[in-house]
Amino acid sequence: MKMMKKHKSTSENSENQSRDRKEAVKNSNLKNQSRDRKGAVKSNCFYFYEYIFRGPNSIKFFAVAVPVSLFLVFCVGCGILIPSAHETKIPAEFKLTDYKGRKTLVLVNQPAWLGAPLVLRQQLTERINDYLVENVKLGPNDIIDYEQLSDFRAKRVDYNMMTEAQIGRALGADLVLLVVLDGFNMAKLPDVDYYNGELGCQAILIDVESAKKLWPQEETARLIKVGFDFEVRGQELAINRLASAAAYCITKYLYDCRKDKFKIADDRSGAQWQQW
Repeated sequence: MKMMKKHKSTSENSENQSRDRKEAVKNSNLKNQSRDRKGAVKSNCFYFYEYIFRGPNSIKFFAVAVPVSLFLVFCVGCGILIPSAHETKIPAEFKLTDYKGRKTLVLVNQPAWLGAPLVLRQQLTERINDYLVENVKLGPNDIIDYEQLSDFRAKRVDYNMMTEAQIGRALGADLVLLVVLDGFNMAKLPDVDYYNGELGCQAILIDVESAKKLWPQEETARLIKVGFDFEVRGQELAINRLASAAAYCITKYLYDCRKDKFKIADDRSGAQWQQW
């Protein structure tokens, strides 16, 4: 009986020793694997460091990375972003504010053969005057109003024989914004009180003293065409809409206009206006 217990104890000790050896081998393997991974990472970091900072491409890397990084930090820190259409401005073809303090006369020439209502001339003149103040930022005293021009026209029997520069000089103007209407069409749609309309004109800016054209410089005149297919508010407002659109399209060339405000829906100037 004692021999059996002794044999059993010896067998258990052998099993424990075998299990301890296996655990030791396993732990050793794990340590070796961990050490190998650390060594690989360290080696890779070393090679990366050598390639970037000491390798043949190190100069190229710094030449590109450093300026780009500094630029990005500067832009983020200062809030500098690529300008949007709201922030971008289209430079003026003629900056009328450079002539601030000099009086401007808006002179609309509406020939009788055009067949347009006489109120169109007044509405177009007044809307141009409004935009010269609102958008171009001229002072109200820098503009000769329509009533003064209308009174002068009624009193001068030789008005139709006078040049634009002579009219401007007689009214105390330094500049004359001449607008010549050359096309008008308005029609009522059948069975409804809707209208479609179109208006064409040419605009030039004249220096009164020299009687020479200041704008546009490379063309005989700035050609403007506006129109719409539907106006549901009646004929009077349809005419006013044409006048307002034409006035806007003329004056937008005389100041730095925001890009997102430059083109309006009723603008039909140019051959490719339908692609807008």
